[in-house]
Amino acid sequence: MAAAQDLEHEQMSSNSWGPSPSRNPGRGPRDAESQGGPSQHRVEVTVLRAHNVPRLKNVFGLKFFVTVTSQAIEKKTPSVPAKRRTVRWGESLSAFILQPSTPLILRLYAERFARRDILIGAQEMIPVESQTDIPCVLTNGDGQAGESVTLYLTVIVSPNTTSDPILPINTPLIQSTTVNDSPSGEAEKPSMVQESTNPTRSTITTGPEILSLPTDRLPSSEMSAPIPPAADRRGVSPAESALHGTDEAIATINLSNKWEGALGRIQWVMDTVSPVAGVRYILHPYAKMAYGLLFAIPKTLLEQFQRDDNIGTLLVAMHDAFDFANQEDRFKAIGHDSRQAQILTLMLQHVCNCCDFIRSYAKDSQLWKRILKNTGSQVDKKIEDFRATLLKHQKAFLDEANITTEITALQILDDVGIISSQLDGMATQLKWVSNQVSDAARCKNQRNTIRDRFAIHTRQGLSYGNSRGVPGLH
Repeated sequence: MAAAQDLEHEQMSSNSWGPSPSRNPGRGPRDAESQGGPSQHRVEVTVLRAHNVPRLKNVFGLKFFVTVTSQAIEKKTPSVPAKRRTVRWGESLSAFILQPSTPLILRLYAERFARRDILIGAQEMIPVESQTDIPCVLTNGDGQAGESVTLYLTVIVSPNTTSDPILPINTPLIQSTTVNDSPSGEAEKPSMVQESTNPTRSTITTGPEILSLPTDRLPSSEMSAPIPPAADRRGVSPAESALHGTDEAIATINLSNKWEGALGRIQWVMDTVSPVAGVRYILHPYAKMAYGLLFAIPKTLLEQFQRDDNIGTLLVAMHDAFDFANQEDRFKAIGHDSRQAQILTLMLQHVCNCCDFIRSYAKDSQLWKRILKNTGSQVDKKIEDFRATLLKHQKAFLDEANITTEITALQILDDVGIISSQLDGMATQLKWVSNQVSDAARCKNQRNTIRDRFAIHTRQGLSYGNSRGVPGLH
């Protein structure tokens, strides 16, 4: 239902943070600017800093970047981490060639690995004259202040002295996200997508995400099939369009979730074994290599064969093979030369092989080319071998852990038995000593009794002699 409302609202919406469509369909951005003549301006933008950026938690760490957009041209700063909620760029972007009334759209994003970037806020400005250290308070998609994030710019406006405006041919259209006027505040589907051209960023080119919206659990618009033109949608009901888009999105998001899950689990292995001094130097490089190769396979590549069961099967195997959520204590107890460390190293090396296979498999993006290429090439058997090997290594790892646990338990029982035997011997010795002490005490008592009796008889004899007048007893 929400998807149907988005499609209907997209036909009527005219207010968005993205560029507005050209009023004259026969004129492109290049024609519109080329007819501006001497009235065009050269605008140079320097992105200085942003204050009061939100505190967002992410396992990989977050970096922030700014995009400056005008019509069909988008320019971007490098991604920089925040320090005390302040991000500093000092980045001068290449010049824009604009008409005097053409606005610039500023957007601040939080960059995330393996997931869509978060749109922190946006603002529109019309450069009229040169200014330095201009504060721009960003607003989020619903037009409200986005935690009072302030972006500072320096803008230099000068007459355009070039005969031909600087605009690349076949410039890709940028992505524009319109804001729904409904109370739910959901963002509409992006209407145009721009491919990433920054060599320092990942090849993942998914669209942005509004900070205030829980879009992680919703099928993203980039994963759905392209929306037909307005003229073609007139004969299709909104419900049919929404159902079609939902089917495509669900098919893709399941594959992407497995991909993200495999990334997260390998990252967990990296984080868990890092503090273990002996294992870190052997195991961690393989985990890092496996993570890097898997991360190099973008979601956009997976979308090209979203219904391809081969890749889905292999990704599920890679996802399930690293299901060690309940093995943290065992990971921390892995020894330097232990069998478990060797098995885990083999698993990570095998993930690298799987990633190489996926990249080779995806070279032919069109389905019919892959069918011709892979016919008779035993691709299914290779994927099954990859899957079986991963699961075999996982089973060996867990079995080794169980065996190690059992051996440890038996060793503990043996130690307990030895200690018990020693305690029994000590108890016997203590009992013998106690008996000896008792016997000595009894003998002493007997000697005391005899001495007492002898003393009594002696006194009695002396008394009797005195009474009889025996000589020598006086």
